[in-house]
Amino acid sequence: MNIRCFCWVLTMYKRIFILTTEPSGDDLGYLLLKKIKKKFPDAEISGLGGLRMETLKFSSIYPISEFSVNGIVEVLKRINFFRKKINQIIFKIRKFNPDLIITIDSPSFCFRVIKKIQSQRAYTKFVHLVTPTVWAWKRYRAKQFGKNYDLLLSLFKFEPQYFKKFNQKTFFIGHPIFFRKEKPKILNNVKNISLFPGSRTNEVLHILPTMLESTEIINKKKKF
Repeated sequence: MNIRCFCWVLTMYKRIFILTTEPSGDDLGYLLLKKIKKKFPDAEISGLGGLRMETLKFSSIYPISEFSVNGIVEVLKRINFFRKKINQIIFKIRKFNPDLIITIDSPSFCFRVIKKIQSQRAYTKFVHLVTPTVWAWKRYRAKQFGKNYDLLLSLFKFEPQYFKKFNQKTFFIGHPIFFRKEKPKILNNVKNISLFPGSRTNEVLHILPTMLESTEIINKKKKF
């Protein structure tokens, strides 16, 4: 993952708060944190992250597993929990007093945190890694994020255009899957199917069996 596009931010701000609430964000946070620590070893870093980030001596303020939910129904059932956690995280941010906040993925949750605290922190810069998929749904979020973040980082090359029309600084940094040393084995002369069941364990357990059944049906028909 290429962080050169916003190294200018990191050179000016050495007290960094990182916020992510799901495994996919933890994976990205790990890559980001690894590069930050290498390039800026004196930076003070705090925040909320997962097990991979913790392998880099990152102390998460809460277990990331507390935030794992699937679907709107589960979110509504735990709405009071999330409201409470947002306020607690804001308290932690004030106490840590960062001059740079980096949120990763989890756009709905992160946006609510940033929206509540932004007006209170005139000298803090806000960066969001993984632009929300406004090209798929809820396009109005492009304008919202433009108002609340100083910089957005996208994983796909076509995404910045949706935010730049609102004068939002947005940079394409590439998807981490393309930078892995271990490349997936692609067989020649046959059709290859990629399955993407999600990043959360309970999400994968729920979705992957159905996906596998579907591929078996498709494979039998041989019409794909």
